Amino acid sequence: MAGPKKMIHAGFLWSDSDCAGFNAWQKKQTVKVSPVKKYISNAEEYHRYVSRPESKRSFSISSLTGYFLRPAEAKQPECSHKLHPDAPVEAFCPVCQVDHCIAFLDAITQAWENLGGPFREDYEPRSTPHGYTNLKLAWRAARLELWNLVANLEKQAIIENRLDSYASPAEHSDEPDDPLPTIYDAHAALARYRMTYKYPVVDVPHQTEQEFHTPHPSPKQKKEVHFDKDLKNGSTRKNESFDRKHPRYIRGQHAVKPGSEFENTACTDDTEFLLSQTKMFFTEDLGFHDYAEKPEHWPEFEGIAGCHPRWEEILQGRKTFTTWRSHRKYIRWAQNLKASGTDGVAIVMYGGKIVDFVVLRAPKEKEQNVVKRRASWVSLSDSQS
Repeated sequence: MAGPKKMIHAGFLWSDSDCAGFNAWQKKQTVKVSPVKKYISNAEEYHRYVSRPESKRSFSISSLTGYFLRPAEAKQPECSHKLHPDAPVEAFCPVCQVDHCIAFLDAITQAWENLGGPFREDYEPRSTPHGYTNLKLAWRAARLELWNLVANLEKQAIIENRLDSYASPAEHSDEPDDPLPTIYDAHAALARYRMTYKYPVVDVPHQTEQEFHTPHPSPKQKKEVHFDKDLKNGSTRKNESFDRKHPRYIRGQHAVKPGSEFENTACTDDTEFLLSQTKMFFTEDLGFHDYAEKPEHWPEFEGIAGCHPRWEEILQGRKTFTTWRSHRKYIRWAQNLKASGTDGVAIVMYGGKIVDFVVLRAPKEKEQNVVKRRASWVSLSDSQS
């Protein structure tokens, strides 16, 4: 059974022993209310569990009485902090509510970071995709709970400002005034939120003014096309005349002369050309597909296929390989050959004939995520320190 979308399973934040303690603690608090077992409903429940007395860590009926059995109208907050005269009396003052939400959000953030966090790339291992997804959704739900609280506090701050503006100023006297008590009102809660709320930031290398240089646009040059003066007008040919393997092919005046050191590009398609430029070796192991990504089982390469003395034999074997293989499998093989990172081709022989071409590709070392290495969770208080 899937858990609620706006709750988080306790097993994602704590170890098995701590999770078992939370389950036992939660079960014994359900006198009249039946919350979802093993799930943390909100930041207040998280705070009540982590802040329970040390002497009563195993079980405390009073630690959750105010949460599940609290009266409809409380007379004063449990934290005993002084409130604004116009502030509604709740279980905790606005500052404590913000602290609870941020502590709950930080706990989810730490567990999420252990599995990769928001900067995890696709190539990183995902041993626990279920837990990663649930922590990501729980982080969003906890952040939404904090933002909803902040939205209500902003409205309450406007009401408190109006009440303060109507209040009469205190009369001045020669005697020193007593220090005013600290009021945990909406303004103090909003200030706490702005200074302690953490968000992900990527550190960008600092660039001094001397290093900074604004490149100037290069002047546009006028493009011109020049033709050879000896070019004769109307020297066009049919498409088949460009196929050097066609019976009616006629060598043009600008074609490479026979025996030239220039590369012969008279290939029927890109696959044949790529095969001619790929390192290869022969093998008689019909099951060499199992070693396509295991370089420790590869013999030494015998050179480039196009320069090998048996290139004509390889070319003929490739045509036979194309004929008897299905179109779907051949397209997949051609895509593997054209893909970047191909190390070579193993030509499989059987009975003196070429029966298979195995594309070789050694597993590459995964590059370190530069963005994740430079990323961190910071707040305004961290940046000012």
